[in-house]
Amino acid sequence: MTTKETIIKILNVFENDSASPNTEYDKIYIYRDGPGNKKQVTLGRGYTECGGALWRVFTEYKELCDDDKVADKLLAYRSKSCKEILPADKEFLNLIIDTAKEDQLFRDAQDKVYDELYWDKGFGWFEKNGFTLPLSLAVIQDSYLQSGSILDFLRKRFDASTPANGGDEKEWITQYVDTRHNWLANHSRKVLNNTVYRTNFFKKQIKADNWELNKFPIYPNGVKINNI
Repeated sequence: MTTKETIIKILNVFENDSASPNTEYDKIYIYRDGPGNKKQVTLGRGYTECGGALWRVFTEYKELCDDDKVADKLLAYRSKSCKEILPADKEFLNLIIDTAKEDQLFRDAQDKVYDELYWDKGFGWFEKNGFTLPLSLAVIQDSYLQSGSILDFLRKRFDASTPANGGDEKEWITQYVDTRHNWLANHSRKVLNNTVYRTNFFKKQIKADNWELNKFPIYPNGVKINNI
């Protein structure tokens, strides 16, 4: 299993209420984590309705498929987005589920959007700032998926420098994880308080000296991942 495959399995567990670390392209989750704590539709590995990634998946699917009737039908729902309408729209939800189960191109669209919106940006930041270790990459990718970036205001809360600026990689990651953990645990939005399972997992890997992410099994949020 490659480092990217391991990290994606970890992120799958973080993002989805599932006992499986595998990518579940047809799974839909309804969370009250939209703007103003609105309920919103989340597909698979974190493609949210209000955040726009869900519509990006549908647009990419339209570009990939030969018959775009289903893609057009999916995109037609965008006018109802982020109004707490779509989480209760069974026809819309079933259309997503059926398309994901029946069409590999829809699954390909999800993977492509994930790489463009999250993985490529996270990996770019990882390389630019001189990081090299798989656990560091996992921490950075998780931040990009959950928060969209390495948030500047969090970086200002600890003293460590990035490797590119002469700092120690392990020390920077350790301080960043601790800072992020405290921020999530004490955030005014209760939905974020519950996500400290993400930083708890990374804290355990740091303590276990699992910087290569090769000491298996690992248990993100209690879900077992083996190197297979």
